[in-house]
Amino acid sequence: MGTGKPHLPLRRSQPRLGEDIAAYGFPLSGLLSDSIKVTTGNVNSLVGMENDTRYLQVSTPLQPGNSGGPIVDQWGSIIGVSTAVLGSKFTNETGIAVQNVNFAIRSNVFELFLQSRNIQFDAADAAADAKPLSTADLSDKVVPSVVQVLCHGAEKPLANTGPLPSTAEVPSTPPGTSSNEAVKEAAVAVIRNLIERDSGDASSSLQAVAAIYADSVSYYGKQRPLSEVLADKRDYFIRWPERAYRIRDGSLMVTCANGACMVSGIYDWVVRSIPRNKQAHGAARFSYAISLGANPKIISEAGNVLKQ
Repeated sequence: MGTGKPHLPLRRSQPRLGEDIAAYGFPLSGLLSDSIKVTTGNVNSLVGMENDTRYLQVSTPLQPGNSGGPIVDQWGSIIGVSTAVLGSKFTNETGIAVQNVNFAIRSNVFELFLQSRNIQFDAADAAADAKPLSTADLSDKVVPSVVQVLCHGAEKPLANTGPLPSTAEVPSTPPGTSSNEAVKEAAVAVIRNLIERDSGDASSSLQAVAAIYADSVSYYGKQRPLSEVLADKRDYFIRWPERAYRIRDGSLMVTCANGACMVSGIYDWVVRSIPRNKQAHGAARFSYAISLGANPKIISEAGNVLKQ
């Protein structure tokens, strides 16, 4: 299944609102042809339903059969994985007719899955002078890396299957999410403690990072050794000796699957440097991935400033 085929890199940098994208997959393969299809569109929103930071909202039309397919940027790097659309079930329940509202799991969430399974992957950004590919040239690059995965079982005659589903529906949590609330609470406690430590003195903050971070961390889109992460945080603590963070009530979200948890949320922050006579404040979105086990470790850290 895909053995010997080229693979696509995950994009290091964060997706941009409005950027051009393309989705590849095998929609409605039982009705349409079994050849790969491409649809194009834009990133409509950097978050999913109810401010779910695991998802992107995209305008690339998706159908049953697109799920699991790559959504790529204009250079062929994966920024998301096709997941679901808001369709007839939502309309029936709310009376609101929606059109072309589609969602994709962010590539950093997909990266968490790969890391938890010890699956090797590449991450890349296009060179600064690289020109975007046309859809035809992009397809030449992407299509060899995309395969159709079929699940075979007892098939019913077509006449007995009923109408084709019009849409996939947005899951409340990704498939495979753990129902163990104790595990989720423990993951949240680790992140709360880490953020609270960041409000303290630099020495204790760095000790906390050294103790809980893995030897190699996906750090804001790039794989970095722990030594580089510590150096970056040390520089920040020196630049801003006084720091205070407060996680917003109701902003925390946690998802656990495949031996890892992702904890995301929003915090308000204030930093100050008396020697430099500088102060700043704002709000930021954060996202951490934690590998589970006897010795949990943070394997990914990401985020972005919402306002400053």
